[in-house]
Amino acid sequence: MPLALQDERCRNIHLPGADFYSLLRAGEWICRSLLCQEPLTAPHMLLHCPNHKAQRDHLEAALHSHGLVFNLTNVLDPKGAARGPVFSALAKYLLDCQITDKI
Repeated sequence: MPLALQDERCRNIHLPGADFYSLLRAGEWICRSLLCQEPLTAPHMLLHCPNHKAQRDHLEAALHSHGLVFNLTNVLDPKGAARGPVFSALAKYLLDCQITDKI
C-alpha cells in the first residue's frame, strides 16, 4: 500500500518535474521512488537513492579517479586538483537527474 494511503497526514504535492519527490510526510519531504521512500536529504539524493544509481556512477568515478572516497564531504567540498572535475561531474549528475530544484 502506498505510504500516502497508510497515513492520513501524508498528502501528494505536485511540483513541475517532481516525479519522484512529491510526497510530504509530517512536514518532511520523502523520496517517492518505488525503491526507497527515504527522507529526501542531500545524502540520500547525492549518495544513496537507487533511482539515480546510473547517473551517480560518473560522479563516483570522478572522485575515485582522484583517490577520494565517495562521501558527502568529498562530493560537496573536494580538495586540490579534484575540485574542478568533481564539480563538473556533480553538475552533470544534478542535471541528468533533474533534481537541481530539490537542493
